[in-house]
Amino acid sequence: MSDMSNEPKTPIAVPIIFVPGIMGSRLARGEEMAWDPDHAGLGDVVASAETRKENLIGDSFNKDYLQVAGQQGSTRKADIKHWKGKMTTVEDLVLKGANHQLGKPMHLAQAVQPQVKRGWGTVYWESYGPFLKHLEAFGKAITESTGNCHVYLPVYAYGYNWTASNKDAGAALAKTIDAAKAEMAELKIACKKVIIVSHSMGGFVSRAASELHNKCNDIHGICHVAMPDNGSPATYKRMKAGFKGSGMVARVLGHTGPNVTAVLGHAPGGLELLPSSNYKQADCSADCWLTLEDKDDAVKLYSGLPYSVYTEARKWWRLVNPKWLEPGNSKLGKISFRDKYISKSLKIALKFQIELGGDKHRNTWIIYGTQGSAFDKVQWQLQKTVAVGNQVAASAQTQLDDVSDQRLAGYANQPPLRDNGTGTITLSHEVKVEKSFLGLPKGATGTMNEVRIMPPSAKGDGTVHRGAGDCATGIQKRLPVNTADDHQDLMSNPEVKKHIHDFIKTVLQDFADCSFNPE
Repeated sequence: MSDMSNEPKTPIAVPIIFVPGIMGSRLARGEEMAWDPDHAGLGDVVASAETRKENLIGDSFNKDYLQVAGQQGSTRKADIKHWKGKMTTVEDLVLKGANHQLGKPMHLAQAVQPQVKRGWGTVYWESYGPFLKHLEAFGKAITESTGNCHVYLPVYAYGYNWTASNKDAGAALAKTIDAAKAEMAELKIACKKVIIVSHSMGGFVSRAASELHNKCNDIHGICHVAMPDNGSPATYKRMKAGFKGSGMVARVLGHTGPNVTAVLGHAPGGLELLPSSNYKQADCSADCWLTLEDKDDAVKLYSGLPYSVYTEARKWWRLVNPKWLEPGNSKLGKISFRDKYISKSLKIALKFQIELGGDKHRNTWIIYGTQGSAFDKVQWQLQKTVAVGNQVAASAQTQLDDVSDQRLAGYANQPPLRDNGTGTITLSHEVKVEKSFLGLPKGATGTMNEVRIMPPSAKGDGTVHRGAGDCATGIQKRLPVNTADDHQDLMSNPEVKKHIHDFIKTVLQDFADCSFNPE
């Protein structure tokens, strides 16, 4: 940008739209809140799988079952409380100085609380609110540094129904892009395109708007933070063993496989986070990401594409236990597996994965963590528990098993004998009774064969492994961040913020009619 004259130029606006990750949007059913993370309490922790499913899914998945809360015009009590408790009135700042002749309002909105108009009330405020405020302050600094012209960067937040397909969310995001441009037109400020910053699954939503809903030419660029690119094996692990920790996602989806499956097994949005046919591991290989291993060997649990894992109903390594789909009514398990899961939710999810493929906006940046741990593959380990004596638990010893290749492959084809929903599955057991008294074991020896999920072996952010950034295709600029910050915490990482600043400033430097000092 070489033109540094003081001649006033036509003001322009470049709206910045932030798209949160899964669970990062506030959702309601009519007047009742279904998911409100800022006001969540102990109920989310202790809720049964049946309660979780009723709250977020209902009887069967319907994309209209939930609505985005916190939108402009809402009279829902929870929204009014949220706006009062989490959002404050922003002073209607006016640009001043010799080079700001027009005196346009900084926040570009006439409402008392312009954030409400721009969707800030639709997202998880405790997690994303500080970032939105930071982005707005950064935009103000940019505006005041643009010398001989006005560049306005109003910040919008886009909440969406994360249980529905990301394609549906992308269609609604396309309308948000149009609405932002229309608001700028009402204010008589030229606006050709927007900038998008996404977090996690919000990357899929952004890509859907750009590539599946023809908004590519309305977007200057998209910066993805911690996007799982072509899915993540962590989704499989969590549907088998639940979430760890006390974070927001763990609170609502649960710490066991049955709790998670009761919701995600019916939710296309969540299922779209599973590894797709384009998935790559941390070393950028497209090899099988699901294995069974003993002390020395390993067998692949699927060949070719991973879809057989998602449609399997009987073998222990299946993604979905049919009984977990309908908590409290196991008789519906087989029916739900076929009609509500395979034919409905999974069909929608796989169609989206195929349609999106690896497509991205032509100006895509990706930021990702590299020093935490993450699953780039899921390894089940065959273990043998040997117990001696009638007090089995007191004398049990567990060791890594070592069996023949043929027997290991045989274990891969077994149905589960018992699944505790936390990552340990019993395949078989044997008991030899040496002496007995009235039919009761005394001095018995027992052997139990189990499989257990091994800890993650790749680097990443706890949810997305670093290969999702290193190996992603169609990237203009990839920015690994040397931090062990958790997936959600990346949005507050100083280095991540700096990279987002650089992304925005780089986009702005493309405007030849506006002098701008990137420093």
